[in-house]
Amino acid sequence: MTNSLENIQENRYSDKFDMSLVSSLSLLLFEQKFVLLAKDGNEKISAIHQKYFADDSSLKDVLLRDKLFNLQVPLKVHLFNDNYTLVPGVLFDVNQLSNYLSFAQDQKNTHADYFNSLDSNNLYIAGSISNTLHELLTQSRPKTQMYHGSSSFLAYLLKDKSNYLNQELFMYLWDKNCYIASFKNNQLANFNTYHIEDRNSLLNYVFGTLIHLNFDRKYCKVTAMGDFQTFEFDQDFGNKYFKNFVLTQPRQNQQYLSGTEAFLNSPIFEAHWEFK
Repeated sequence: MTNSLENIQENRYSDKFDMSLVSSLSLLLFEQKFVLLAKDGNEKISAIHQKYFADDSSLKDVLLRDKLFNLQVPLKVHLFNDNYTLVPGVLFDVNQLSNYLSFAQDQKNTHADYFNSLDSNNLYIAGSISNTLHELLTQSRPKTQMYHGSSSFLAYLLKDKSNYLNQELFMYLWDKNCYIASFKNNQLANFNTYHIEDRNSLLNYVFGTLIHLNFDRKYCKVTAMGDFQTFEFDQDFGNKYFKNFVLTQPRQNQQYLSGTEAFLNSPIFEAHWEFK
């Protein structure tokens, strides 16, 4: 019997959509939903499929029925899970992936490891997925690249790090999740992903980070991006706690063809900016 989650979907197509002109795909894979972006030869988004699934079995069924996913074009996968770790570039050794991930995953499960580099190889993100999922995403496809879901957010911040103050904290909010990244003296000092219920739980994580790094609330610049409206995290609220508080959205590098721009209203970071 088909799970009811599998029947929840939203598809958008450009007026100029042509299946034969799709040259690449980006798959944003979350715990119970995925977003599939189809791009033309100019990297412009021409179609968007958003679908839900209940478990790995139903994910396979939904993907294999998806006409975009079945296109034999290169696929970039952004995996939003907890099986990842950050490794400084000077310490990174590809032969040590399993050791890096030993505290982030269940070693009893068979898995496929992957990694990607950021900031001119100064930082690596190592991650893993199940062998079954890895096979599903890579079989009969000319090229598949795996990225952890935090890669876009971190790459976006790291490219401008030389312009930051000595103490800066960035947060990105979506659904019930939050990225928090902190920079000290223009270097990444802390990064984590948190599950949050409301703005008070978010503040607890922010304050905990500031205390851990010995940041001064009267000096540190705090920038909030994403779906801050859902958490009632507005400018007035932020100003109560931080001297230098900014609400903004990522500068856009995603390009859309007419008819698909509504995805910009999504709380997903990659709706605005995707690591390339």
